[in-house]
Amino acid sequence: MKATLNIGSVTMPAGLYWLGDPCYSVPDDRWMEWLEAAEYDRQPYPRYLLAELDGHPVLGIGTAWGDGAYSGSDGNLYPVDAGLLGITPVEVVTEQPFGSQLVNFPKDFECSYDNGNIILGHIVIETGESAEEEEEGDHYV
Repeated sequence: MKATLNIGSVTMPAGLYWLGDPCYSVPDDRWMEWLEAAEYDRQPYPRYLLAELDGHPVLGIGTAWGDGAYSGSDGNLYPVDAGLLGITPVEVVTEQPFGSQLVNFPKDFECSYDNGNIILGHIVIETGESAEEEEEGDHYV
């Protein structure tokens, strides 16, 4: 499997993925390994974190407002504890991850960030503020 980081998006290979915060799907004992491989500490802080574990690409995209819970176009609510939403291939996951959804992508697919929206194939997760929430000062959807 090979993922491709483009200027404003990432092309991921077809497959079965857990969609959610990668901190819940990447095994605890491999979390720092993945973060370091994805160069999470480079400056400025990267929007996209992409690195392989056991030959499988794992992707995390930084949310607009960090931790919280965000609504997806698929009707699910996605909890976030590492400021990221993304996808992890089932081959990497050792147990069902908290708050994640299993999604099959039959063809290669694009993942991107657009004005607070995280787009993972056909699923859009809103992590920015709507005009109404801006007035109320609430940063979570």
